[in-house]
Amino acid sequence: CGNKVEDTDPDPLKALNRLWHKNCWVCHECKKPLVGCRFGADGPYIYCEADYQRKFFCALCGKAIIDKIVQTDDGRLYHNKCYEKRDDEQDADF
Repeated sequence: CGNKVEDTDPDPLKALNRLWHKNCWVCHECKKPLVGCRFGADGPYIYCEADYQRKFFCALCGKAIIDKIVQTDDGRLYHNKCYEKRDDEQDADF
């Protein structure tokens, strides 16, 4: 929300190296409350598991990317291993 979490705020939530108001711990896409739920993060944005998997999936294998992402100039996302595999397959085409 951008507002500072005060010492007097009831039950602040500590996650991703900062404090959050519990009411602000919601999915960036669908606004579902995320307290006690699995989530994914991209920079300052947090997502419910379903929205994260929908938004951050590998262009080669189609699975959610939960570790480091390789992004190509055309905006496609890959797991590191899938990106390397993609390069190997492209080299074999020549």
